[in-house]
Amino acid sequence: MTGELTFDLAMSNRQIPGLSTVMLLQVIAVLRFVRQVLEMIRAADPIVDLRIPTVQTSSAMNCHINALQANRRGLMSTGN
Repeated sequence: MTGELTFDLAMSNRQIPGLSTVMLLQVIAVLRFVRQVLEMIRAADPIVDLRIPTVQTSSAMNCHINALQANRRGLMSTGN
């Protein structure tokens, strides 16, 4: 009876370091992933900040082009 109990404890003592190692590797992997995501966000923010004025200008120009086209259509249909 004591031999089996010792064997079970020995198995448990071998499993604990293995499980701890796997958990440590998972924590390291998650932290590296989070760090890479934060680096991508930091790299993307300046690009977005530079693109916003360009998009606003493009949108305003597009609005003016649409107005000019509507004006031409009106002139062509009425003849005035």
